[in-house]
Amino acid sequence: MYEIKVKKMGVIMVKQSLKLKEKTKTVTMQFSVARKGKGFLRAKESLNCNCLDGAIRTLPGMASMIGDNNTLTHSAINLLLDIVPLRKYKAGTNTYGKRLVYVRSDGIVYAQDDMSNGYSLLGKVGLKVFPFSFIGKDGRMWVAVFGQQKMMLVDDTFTCAELNFTTQYGVGCFYKNRLFVGVKPYCMAYSAPEEPTNFTESVNGGGMIRFTGGRGEVVAMVPFKDALYVFFERGIARIDIVGTPKNFQITYLEYTGGTILFRTVGACESAIFFMTAEGLYRFDGEKAELILQDTVIPPISTTGKEKAVAWRGGMLMRYRKRAEGDVVLAISGDGRECSYLEDLEAMSGDGNDGILLRILGVRIGKLDENGETLGRKYHFYAETDFEYQGRKTLRELIFEGEGSFVLTLQNGMRTVIRTVTFQDGLARVKLSERGGMYAMTIEPEDKTVLKNVTAKFRVLE
Repeated sequence: MYEIKVKKMGVIMVKQSLKLKEKTKTVTMQFSVARKGKGFLRAKESLNCNCLDGAIRTLPGMASMIGDNNTLTHSAINLLLDIVPLRKYKAGTNTYGKRLVYVRSDGIVYAQDDMSNGYSLLGKVGLKVFPFSFIGKDGRMWVAVFGQQKMMLVDDTFTCAELNFTTQYGVGCFYKNRLFVGVKPYCMAYSAPEEPTNFTESVNGGGMIRFTGGRGEVVAMVPFKDALYVFFERGIARIDIVGTPKNFQITYLEYTGGTILFRTVGACESAIFFMTAEGLYRFDGEKAELILQDTVIPPISTTGKEKAVAWRGGMLMRYRKRAEGDVVLAISGDGRECSYLEDLEAMSGDGNDGILLRILGVRIGKLDENGETLGRKYHFYAETDFEYQGRKTLRELIFEGEGSFVLTLQNGMRTVIRTVTFQDGLARVKLSERGGMYAMTIEPEDKTVLKNVTAKFRVLE
């Protein structure tokens, strides 16, 4: 503050005027794709940068799962829809052999053995196909492949059994030692305990559950929080086992959302996620909530290749994102954050083998922190005023993390490009950029982690 003395009409008048001072401000922000507001640097574009915990983590590489690359010319790989692991116990070795079941989008099913790299044609189940694995009696592993024409069960010797049911969608699950199958119209069949091929109706054996109409066909069955949830095209029901194993109690839950899309329903530890044409829903066992509305942009179109798989406490959701084509969306368990990953083409959740994937048609494998990345690119782009509206001089960006990355900072017509490497957990980028809004692109190298960014800038106040 300073004074100006002015003599007017013989009278000395005193005016006060503000003297602006230069101040240094500091703002620390976490990285985000969905969350916005104070403390978050939200991406406008992002690919293969996992931001579920507020940091940028590059997508893990891939370790070879089975076979030789030359075997990928086999017709089993064409039109690939799903890969499901099938472990076979090797007698006397206390180890499991790796086997894979390949499901094509036309319903043709193949199997591959790690001992011979040979392929076996198992059969054809038709369209609207849904495969899943489960552990049955004596710890044996099974793969169920359900389609409109046929329902097939494959054991660890690649022996197939067929179930004689008619279905609109290939839907099923394994729960409380029983195999459950969605059948037409509005019904669900269940097997005898520990006998997944025995659906003969009896007091202690298999049977049929019939639902009231008006909700459409069954599109998913998901065990969650000690109950079995049945998802219809336009509704949700909970099934509880009360008393004897065959005493089922059905509760229809309120649901007013859009048509639930086949193959998009999946559960993690904290919630069930599913998609409709209007967007992504999170279901906590009681109510469904539309989430990430300005990130997952409707309408969601169906291709038959949708898939939901549990991953790192949340979900991986594969779907068609308008003109961008098929993408994989990583979702945090609380539904507040997401990240876009490249199209993994085929995914399968399994406690022992992790997430299986096929990248660019050259390798079958699983996500692995120490695996190869095969030239994968990472990209995080955001526009920010660093939580200060108005002109400022950006003097320094301080990153916490490990690894290295390329930083591109755009300030109007000016562009600054720096290659940045962390030392002792910190990386400092000195700048002198006068502006208001800045565009920042981060391109991490493999296995790089960026925990947060701190901006230091000067303003006149």
